[in-house]
Amino acid sequence: MEIYIGSNDHSVMHDDEVDPLPCVHNRASNEGVKVCELCRSMLDYRPREGWHVPLSDEEHEEAIALFGGSTLPSSRRWKHLAQRMANSFHLNWARLADGGDPVVALPCSEEAFAALVSDALAGRALSPEQQHWLNAGVELRHGVWMRRMNGVWYLNDVPLGEGVTDPMVLEVLGDPTVRQGWDLTQLYTGLGALHIAPGEPEHPDVPHFFFRGRFHRLIHPHHRPIGTMLSWLSLKIRVSRTQEGAPKVAMSALAWAYDFKTCTTDTVRNVPHQRMVDEAFAHRPSGLFDCHEEPWMELYRNHVSTLADIDNLDYPLHMGGSRIKFRVRSPTNRTRLVQVPNRPDLWALLLSLAMSPLDSRPGRLLLGLQHNWSRPYFKRNADAPELVRSLQFCHDILNGILGARVAVQHDRVLIIGQLGHVYEVSVGEGQHGAPYCIQHRTSFEPHAGRDLCIHSGKRTNTVPIGDTLGSVFLSLYNDATAAIKIDSLASMMMNATPLGFPDELDDRWRGLLNDAAVASLERLGERGSLRPLMGRRRPWYGGRALPDDQHHRFFELEMQEYIEAEHHRRARRRGTSRHGRWRERFSAAMECGAGLPYDDVVNAWRATVHPYQERQHRRPRHGLRDRHRLFRLEHRRFHGLPYRQRDDVHEVGDVRDGERRWCETFARVWHVLLRQPLGAWVALPANNGQPLTLERTELRVTVRNQRERNFLRRMVRWAGYVQDTEHERNVRFVRRDHPVPNARMKLSGLLGRIQQDQGVRGAPPRWWNYVEPFAVPDEMAELRWPYHEDLTDAPAARRQQRIDDAIPFNLVEDGVDDA
Repeated sequence: MEIYIGSNDHSVMHDDEVDPLPCVHNRASNEGVKVCELCRSMLDYRPREGWHVPLSDEEHEEAIALFGGSTLPSSRRWKHLAQRMANSFHLNWARLADGGDPVVALPCSEEAFAALVSDALAGRALSPEQQHWLNAGVELRHGVWMRRMNGVWYLNDVPLGEGVTDPMVLEVLGDPTVRQGWDLTQLYTGLGALHIAPGEPEHPDVPHFFFRGRFHRLIHPHHRPIGTMLSWLSLKIRVSRTQEGAPKVAMSALAWAYDFKTCTTDTVRNVPHQRMVDEAFAHRPSGLFDCHEEPWMELYRNHVSTLADIDNLDYPLHMGGSRIKFRVRSPTNRTRLVQVPNRPDLWALLLSLAMSPLDSRPGRLLLGLQHNWSRPYFKRNADAPELVRSLQFCHDILNGILGARVAVQHDRVLIIGQLGHVYEVSVGEGQHGAPYCIQHRTSFEPHAGRDLCIHSGKRTNTVPIGDTLGSVFLSLYNDATAAIKIDSLASMMMNATPLGFPDELDDRWRGLLNDAAVASLERLGERGSLRPLMGRRRPWYGGRALPDDQHHRFFELEMQEYIEAEHHRRARRRGTSRHGRWRERFSAAMECGAGLPYDDVVNAWRATVHPYQERQHRRPRHGLRDRHRLFRLEHRRFHGLPYRQRDDVHEVGDVRDGERRWCETFARVWHVLLRQPLGAWVALPANNGQPLTLERTELRVTVRNQRERNFLRRMVRWAGYVQDTEHERNVRFVRRDHPVPNARMKLSGLLGRIQQDQGVRGAPPRWWNYVEPFAVPDEMAELRWPYHEDLTDAPAARRQQRIDDAIPFNLVEDGVDDA
């Protein structure tokens, strides 16, 4: 089959008319300066075997200079790092202003407590009296008590999690010289935030995937520092609310942090990462960053982005054991854990870096420390002799085949095989660790290609990438010959119809086929190595029929074929087909006797290839994008959607949705109900989707369903209102009395039942933000602006809510009496 392919100027040429690709590494061209985009992609390629950090050489060198390099002993590396960062704000956030002792009082004498610490660190069993001292606790500054109960450490009855162990606490708490000048409340709160729930990645409700013999949390890398920051914010708010004399932080920040963390680290949502983060921070509670002066909070206030392509398998800090573990790149380019000394300065530094955004300067500094701790980065030299020879060898191969069935556009190469199959080759993270990506193209529409693997799975760094890519070009150019030793390529050639060919070939179409290539596939079929997929009796090109009971060795390809056939059936129902346009053009060319229009194929392909960009050049590592998609389908089908995803009708983090609706929106209604004087009224709508209105404020809240209507009705009656009039659109209640006895206790019980029925696990109690009832005021006092805000749902959101309400679901009726 003779095929002539156009060159870069889109004109049809024969082999001897094709100009060589202009590049300084192409010995057949006269270019002396310019490097072509294909060579740039090979020079920029970095194999990603567990680690990929998009850092510049300067950022790598800065990180190495901080700890002195990987050749130093571990103790000296930590010492260098602490000394060079001693005056940084990454440490000052955890220092005491006066530099004094953070411990106010011990539960026993200093000598007895030192003996307790010695026994605990030595692993000896503690006496009952020593256990009692730990239960009584150590008093820290600002009215905070550090105590241990049932093996878990607490800050003012707020648990820090099982990851905060006895050696982490006692080795610092029991040494006056080590703890001097450090705010231990801040440090232990940060350590408690590293114990991120749920702790078991194998839990069916936690997104995960199985890789290299263990489960990994299916979390976007940029969401890990965000999730750690949100855990720290929740823990700090809970601790501050228990301190005597401390101002009560608004519960809206706690509810916002819980909702945001659920969307990032606990569930998978079909929302772009950057959009979800932007929406959540746009709808943050007012004054969130004004109350917290930590360095990472300032970074989140000014700059939040999740666009950088970063691959790391887990969180940088790991809890458990006697010390926290720092996750770094090993000499074999895998992952290893190194122990961090129990020192407050190192804790403060690593906590600050771990909670900073990944694309910020501290976040990139942390990536540099992880990447270079055990093995320094590899600085690729573009002038290395072996690399230059490899690029020249690749160009020599392209010069020999360019023009006939081969075209180059930017950093991609199009190759048409001996039977008309169209392949697109590019440099990148391919199947089974290959440094190249091959797609069998059946169309040039988005997502129309199918990944093809011809890699053996053996990874080696000894063969230069230019030599590897040149052999790939030759294999696909002579695909029928290479298929003798590559089963996946042979299976694809036997079962996939080439671009533009019909499903059933007549004699005219068979006359265009390469007889030697068909004979090669026929010999493979006779040996029993291959068979058609999906129960076909014959290959697409005809050939000898094969028995149906022959053993099939390519189950995964069969499933891909089934999925593609389903796509074709759906496309036919829509009246379109990916293959239809090219089949019509090829058939028309056959009728006219003008030959197959492969020049149009090349021109159409060129129009779809974008200029080379290093970040867009990389593919998602280990197929995480496909795992996200498959997990969403499985999670939604078998586990159902969480409550907040079913009722949310606005952007992520909006005050009208999720936990903030119950902890802040309805809490505002309760506050206004108590502030209104006698004779004031409140109108409760009779239909879903209508707003609740109050007489003395502009506060309006949409009532979405019967559950919320029952809750508001009880809340109104417990506040001292009685029903006055009833209309078609609403029921009006007028305040006639003081709040009923035990009104807040009844409200707490009702909120607890609703929260339990909705399955919101791990969230703080909703009743925390509802004020205590008080006597009816004589007149309405001035209220802040949040109590005059219109919180009704947007029109588009209400329409979507009516669509969602059409889906039947069971409403759990509340069992609390109105009295």
